[in-house]
Amino acid sequence: KSEVIKLVPLYIFAMNIILVTLAWFACIVKVYSLSVAAPGSSSEAKAWKNKSNRPRVIPWIACASATEVYRACEMYIRSGDSVLELGSQLSKVSEKICEKALSTNEDDEGRVILMDVERKDASSGRNKERNLPKYEYYRRSFDEQGGITMRGVSFIELKDGLSEWTKSLYSSSKLQESDEDKSERYPQHFDVLVMDVATMTGNDLLLKTISIIQTFLDHHKQIGYEPRCIIVKSGAMTNLSRRLYHAQRVMDGTSSISEEIVRSHEPLLFASVGVNEYRQMIPYSVRKGDEVVEVGCHVGTSTTKIHDAAYSEEGGYCIGIDNGSKIIALAKKSHGERIPFFVGDAWRTGEINRCKDANVVKNLGLNSSGSNGYDVVFVDIGGLSGPDGLLESISLLQSIGMALEPRAIVIKSLCMRRLASSLRPFHSIWQQQYVS
Repeated sequence: KSEVIKLVPLYIFAMNIILVTLAWFACIVKVYSLSVAAPGSSSEAKAWKNKSNRPRVIPWIACASATEVYRACEMYIRSGDSVLELGSQLSKVSEKICEKALSTNEDDEGRVILMDVERKDASSGRNKERNLPKYEYYRRSFDEQGGITMRGVSFIELKDGLSEWTKSLYSSSKLQESDEDKSERYPQHFDVLVMDVATMTGNDLLLKTISIIQTFLDHHKQIGYEPRCIIVKSGAMTNLSRRLYHAQRVMDGTSSISEEIVRSHEPLLFASVGVNEYRQMIPYSVRKGDEVVEVGCHVGTSTTKIHDAAYSEEGGYCIGIDNGSKIIALAKKSHGERIPFFVGDAWRTGEINRCKDANVVKNLGLNSSGSNGYDVVFVDIGGLSGPDGLLESISLLQSIGMALEPRAIVIKSLCMRRLASSLRPFHSIWQQQYVS
């Protein structure tokens, strides 16, 4: 027993040594994970750890012109930021990005990557020396200005086109090295993405732009970092941002809808989540006498509510369409005496358009205007109502808009409502901050 008592201090000492060793090991692992996930200066590591201070919704700032992009960079980029400009034209926008992000304070040094596709013709207006590579021109132009340092700036040309842009998501120190070093690249983060897809593809591709943004955000989600914002120069994205409404903001009065809205191939888009919110949008979108169709009507419960809101003696009704024949049979059994239901596919917009001229509509005593399309379209389709399927949702909404030319489309879709939360037209931000 006395021998055991003598060993107690030794046992306590050994346990302390083990605990201290484990604590040091945990610190080393934490520091290593930060250095791998967010390489760069100490200020970047601090920003990494303070990510909880960043906004939960990452804004997508849609700009219609280079002037708006320039102003957005002035507003959103901060000293010490890591910025990626995709589709860099080596213009005033690029200069503004470097001016805002690059700091003279070595403890708060930013990083800027300017990226563009390789161009065979170097005779454009931004490059006076025909045969001078862009990178050399860029370096020389900044040296001549003398006011902006090149420290922390990389210019990358994508030789195989836009598909190579994801190399920017890895350590810039490896981007211009030999192929043998590519396996050793580390993921890196950015605070701001500035992009102009049209300059690289020759056309303003909405779905491609959104796809790139999704890849950019997915990358940062995987490494546990939230960018501050995304600045996009795109007429198509700006147009979408002006037409897309968050359903809850419409209902609480935050967003107002003009009564003068008319039918168009670019209708208003109301993004809702859940059946209740979807149905609550009926009085905000449907008027008496409207000709309405619900695509994905299921057994017709929402269809009847829409029909009641639109119906009048002079005209107005709602047609229900679903791709399940058994579901449509149940809908007809419950509501078929006063509402027409059809088996149809949401992607076959021609079929949807022809349903309003069917005999069943006339046999129910519903007056049809005979005009092409519908006043309002409601969309509730499985696969698009959740967090995934954003590109498919936008593609479908574009098809419906072009073919049916409604005044508004109400869609039950979490991914679309998230987009409505993030996407903001810069002209509205500018007016709120400086005009009003």
